[in-house]
Amino acid sequence: QDHDLRDHGGGGTGDIPAQIEARVVIHAPRERPWQALIDPKQLGAWFNVALENETIAPGVELRGAILHP
Repeated sequence: QDHDLRDHGGGGTGDIPAQIEARVVIHAPRERPWQALIDPKQLGAWFNVALENETIAPGVELRGAILHP
């Protein structure tokens, strides 16, 4: 279901979704994105972010700085 988040009058939560989802199409061999998901340097390069983490694991918060073009 699509939601218009611009005007809900009064600032209440109303029917605002609890999460935001997006679909991304990556034009690369299947192995490349999966490798990037486990390597912080590769993941950071894909999203232009300098991640501080040395590893990526379930439940671990990723921290880093957004790199501006």
